[in-house]
Amino acid sequence: MKNVIGISIILFTLSIIPESGYAQIKGKTPEAKQKNAAKLKEKQKEEADENIEKIRKRHMKNQDRKTRKRMKRSAKKAKRNRMGKKEPFWKRIF
Repeated sequence: MKNVIGISIILFTLSIIPESGYAQIKGKTPEAKQKNAAKLKEKQKEEADENIEKIRKRHMKNQDRKTRKRMKRSAKKAKRNRMGKKEPFWKRIF
């Protein structure tokens, strides 16, 4: 009689525990992980570009007027010289 009561208590306790507690926890699919990684990489690239632009503006602001004009002229001249030339091979590959 005592064994029957003990066994019934154990079975009752085991039946109360949800079965999902024993199941494997499914993670994200590889496609979802790749998509998430691509979004993260894109976000980091945007933040880096914004940071570079902020640094460039601060650098220009630190210069005096004559230096800023000279830098602007030099940038225009460099842009004209680059026109019509293709990018370096490492930029095209990567």
